[in-house]
Amino acid sequence: MAIRSYREAVKSHRHRILRWIGVWLGSALLCGGALAVPKLGTGPDALRQLVRCPQVDLQIAFGVDLARGFVVNDPERPRTEIAAARAVLKASPDNAHEWLRLGTWLPATGDTNGTAAALNKAIALYQSRVERTASDDEAQAELAEALKLAGRAPEAERRLRSALEANPSAWRSRLALAQILDAQWLTGSSSSAKAEKPAKQAEAGKLVDRAVELAPNEPTAYRARGFHRFAVAQDGLADSAPSGKREPGSVPAQAAVEDYWRSATLWKTNVLSWGIAGFTELVARVGPEASEGVDFGTLPADSQQRIVGALRALESLASEDAGPTAALALEMRGILQFLTGSRAASEATLKRAVKLDPSRFQAWEVLLAVHLRSEDRDGLRETCAARAKVRPTGRNFLMYAKSLERAGRLDDALETAEAGVEVEPENLWLRMTVVSLKLKTSTDAASLEGVADQLREIATRIDRLPKNQEWIRMARHFVPTVCLFQALSGNLEEARRMLGEWMKNNPTDTWSKEISEALGT
Repeated sequence: MAIRSYREAVKSHRHRILRWIGVWLGSALLCGGALAVPKLGTGPDALRQLVRCPQVDLQIAFGVDLARGFVVNDPERPRTEIAAARAVLKASPDNAHEWLRLGTWLPATGDTNGTAAALNKAIALYQSRVERTASDDEAQAELAEALKLAGRAPEAERRLRSALEANPSAWRSRLALAQILDAQWLTGSSSSAKAEKPAKQAEAGKLVDRAVELAPNEPTAYRARGFHRFAVAQDGLADSAPSGKREPGSVPAQAAVEDYWRSATLWKTNVLSWGIAGFTELVARVGPEASEGVDFGTLPADSQQRIVGALRALESLASEDAGPTAALALEMRGILQFLTGSRAASEATLKRAVKLDPSRFQAWEVLLAVHLRSEDRDGLRETCAARAKVRPTGRNFLMYAKSLERAGRLDDALETAEAGVEVEPENLWLRMTVVSLKLKTSTDAASLEGVADQLREIATRIDRLPKNQEWIRMARHFVPTVCLFQALSGNLEEARRMLGEWMKNNPTDTWSKEISEALGT
């Protein structure tokens, strides 16, 4: 892979700022070699100590969905939702809601044709329902959602406005229209969109307020208004604090909290309602720092009481069900315990969650975070091993291999990484982990037989990837690794030449500087 192509990719790359409203918590798993290495001597042993296995990031994230409010990140969920929708459609092919569900989740798999077909089917079925009964508020709202997902948001907005003129008491259509307006001002970046933002915020606010008046006992109405209010609160904080410093506790944020708790108490059996209310309470009281955990004792008494109530409600829901609902309730409960500092309780709860349902992605992630923060290496390794056993994916093998490497069990780590490559050969981070572990465990140049072929295969695959941030991250790990391989293979001059060229374009790369010192340059 040419150094020049890497440099050009860096120059052309544009950093994108993802706007999150709510809590985002990220952790680097088992960085190990990613930390600065003490200055070493020269020679093969020093070079082997400088070899780094790739870093693995935990995906602990609480994002925002315009339709559902706060949601826990779960990259494995699309496949589950798609399979469930298809199972229903097999028995009931004219189920509009399931076609919409299918069209909602298929984009995550990259199936554009399947997405379009599913949404078009949903649109046709909902249109038929609306034509038969114009006052069908639920059909109007879901038709708008299908149109929006199909890229026809202006048509969805027109239909909703027309429906509300004919039926002013249609509260679901009001919420659907508010969501469209919220999406417009949240994502609009043009000068005209910015100029229209105050009017769109105000109209969306009136719509959700009226929806709550029309349906005072509907939890979804309160949840939708809570989302709108919290979005407005976060937007206000961003505008009032250009330096990036944000203070929690604004009036809109507190109003949003009240709505979320109202939704939870009305919808006692809905797990997500309790989780959403608890997360929002923490963010509204503490701010974005809540993602790193809060000192429960410093929260106001009413906040403590509410959080304890949510924890009890989630435990009650878990005790009433032995299936996926119980596992989700335990996952939510464990995360709230984690964020409020009860790590031992969180660990016990999350272990219950994954025992009931091994597919609970976020429960596994937070459980790993508990081990990391407690510096519990044995627990970390055991959890990684259990996760790889119940769900043998490339990423899970990678995390298990990394935990073994951190414990000094390099041969076991190599065996695990190689098993992962067999399961998921396209996982380049796993492939690079195999190479790195072979370099770490090498005894001489002869013991590196086959590594050159593996590096060429990795280089070929990397060059086929889109030149995005992930590609840059891979290049930053791959090139120094190649230099270390050359040096350990006895090609010192080639290693120095490659490293020198790399460092010209990456002068702040501390890892490369350490390798250079070990090479005696």
